[in-house]
Amino acid sequence: MEILLISQKKIKAFSALNTNLDNELLNSQILVAQKIGLQTLLGTSFLDYIKNQVVTSTITPEIQTLLDDYIADYLINRGYYEALPFIYTRSVSQALIKGQSEEGQTASFQDLKLLRNIALERYQFFAQRMNDFLCNNSGDYPNYNSQNSNDGMMPDKGQNYFGGLVIPSSVSKGGPSDDSNLPNYSEPYNCK
Repeated sequence: MEILLISQKKIKAFSALNTNLDNELLNSQILVAQKIGLQTLLGTSFLDYIKNQVVTSTITPEIQTLLDDYIADYLINRGYYEALPFIYTRSVSQALIKGQSEEGQTASFQDLKLLRNIALERYQFFAQRMNDFLCNNSGDYPNYNSQNSNDGMMPDKGQNYFGGLVIPSSVSKGGPSDDSNLPNYSEPYNCK
């Protein structure tokens, strides 16, 4: 059984989703947001640790803060992002259909792309906020910092909205080339 770290009610209340939206569609997309997005940010072991605390009702104050102030915001926006294509187009028994409404016009594909871009920027913002929080409070989250590759997916602790040039460390730190005239460039912000 999968554990959802936010409810359909919460995502509907704090996003642009209509309260009449099918909960089954929303559950599946919250799960996708957790498995693809949140697991990438937190790593498999730490995410499992959090889910175990939720299931057993043994949530520590540090994990409660992480859930309330960071994970919820991230999952609301990532879940909305994941749900948009399936709200726009639905699978029925023998076809894909675009929704029709008596109250308005169906949004265009360009409208969908615009909404997804907005949602993408928002969930990336909340992902970076969570990374910064975990980096700045690393002593409160030893399970996050003590993961290794045997635990499953490792957390991505990098900067989520870095738009600059990244030079691989082997080149930027004098790697394969011993040309001392090459400048050393810093890596983007990263909490390790």
